[in-house]
Amino acid sequence: MSERIVSFVMSGGVGSRLWPLSREDNPKQFHDFSGDGSMLAKTLRRLTARPDGETPIFLIASERHADRVHADLAGLDLSGGGP
Repeated sequence: MSERIVSFVMSGGVGSRLWPLSREDNPKQFHDFSGDGSMLAKTLRRLTARPDGETPIFLIASERHADRVHADLAGLDLSGGGP
């Protein structure tokens, strides 16, 4: 019997730790600090690049950020398959 790895990415918070840059409606996971995507997008890209390509990813986020999550991830290929 083989074990299956499942990834959970939790995206939330109230935007107080990186204040004043981070706010309740724009917490740090949505900021692009490095010029190659938000912290959330970069995390999901790393997970989809895993060699097994079959790891299910579950994203847990606040409903208030749903539109922002969709916008942040719209350009990503989340189909997996490795690099």
